[in-house]
Amino acid sequence: NRFSSQVTFSKDGQTADGRSIMGVLTLAATHGSKVQVEAVGEDAERAVRAIEKLFDNRFNEAD
Repeated sequence: NRFSSQVTFSKDGQTADGRSIMGVLTLAATHGSKVQVEAVGEDAERAVRAIEKLFDNRFNEAD
C-alpha cells in the first residue's frame, strides 16, 4: 500500500475498507454518487488528497 493510513469509503450507510477493491465496488457508486472518504493515520491528509486527485482526474480514464 502506498499509504499507511486506514482509508474508508462510505455511501448510503455502507462502508468499505479502501484496501479492498471488492469492498469498494460493493458500494455501487455510480457517476454522480456522493461518496465520503475518511482516513486515519500519520499520512491521512496525503492519502485523502491523492484519492481526491484520482476522482478529479476521473481515474485517468479517457473520455
